[in-house]
This record gives sequence, C-alpha cells and structure tokens, in this order.
Amino acid sequence: MGHRQARAAATVLGCVAIYAALGAGSESDFELSAFHVFLVGKPKMVVHDAIAGAVRRLAKPECQRLFDDFEDSNSQPLGEILRLLRTTPSQFLTGLYFVDGQGSSQCASSPSTAAFTEPGSRVIHVCGDRFAERFARKTSGGEILIIHELLHTLGLVENPPTSAQITDRVWARCR
Repeated sequence: MGHRQARAAATVLGCVAIYAALGAGSESDFELSAFHVFLVGKPKMVVHDAIAGAVRRLAKPECQRLFDDFEDSNSQPLGEILRLLRTTPSQFLTGLYFVDGQGSSQCASSPSTAAFTEPGSRVIHVCGDRFAERFARKTSGGEILIIHELLHTLGLVENPPTSAQITDRVWARCR
C-alpha cells in the first residue's frame, strides 16, 4: 500500500470512528469541549459559540430539511449522505475540524471571507480575527456561516448555487 493510500485509509477509518462515537449521544449531549476548534483567544471562543448555536439550530426539523434542498456533485441529496453515514447534521458538525486560516490566500484576498472549506473536506478554515470581529456580537450570522460551511463539507459545490443563494436558504430554513 502506497503512502497516499495509507493516508486515505487512515482518514476514512478516523471518520468512521468519529461517527460511531458520536452516534451514542443525543442532540443535547454536545458540550463545547467536544468541538474540534484549533484557534486561540477570542476567535476560538466566538467559533465555539457559533458551533453551539448551529447545533441548536440544526436540532429543529425545519433546519434539517436544508439537507434535502442541496445535492453533492453526484446529484445525491446531502440528507441522503447523512442517512448513509447514520448520523445527524449536528453529529456530523461536531466531527469537523476548525483551524486557523488567518494566513491563507483566501483570507488575505477577500475581505468578505470569514471561513472556507473544500467540498467533501472535514476541515473548515476560519479567518480568525475577521470571524471574531464579525460574529462576537451578532452571533446568529456566525451560526449561519457554520451551517453554510457544513453543507460544503458534505459535498455541496458552488456556482450554481451561488454562495449568497446557499446562505439565503440557510437563513430561511434555520432562522
């Protein structure tokens, strides 16, 4: 087995272990310490709060309908992906990793970017200072952005739909 194949197998096994462990609890069992946030200071606290708020929003049936509104690049509804993984949106979210993207080209090149990921990735990069400035007081916007990025981690690509269209749908379903 080559290095890339071994890394891919380890990643898959790690994701399976995370989902299996998360399957034991209920939606209300999530604690802030369960989140994988690799930031420091105020950005870490604000991201923690945004994830916790997103988990609360995702517990609502209307918000969960969001996952049947969008598909991955293979035209598979995101809700079906969650069902195949035998996980809930909240459980899937708590298995993601939030890392500091402050020095990335995405954070540097676009003042409107506060977080980003690649479709199918389990890592969400956060423009830490910008995220904290924007969402420390207006926490609902941070929660909506976390859910927007969650959709991408399940395989949603943009253009179409546009980033604004995705965010508008998240606001409509998860208000």
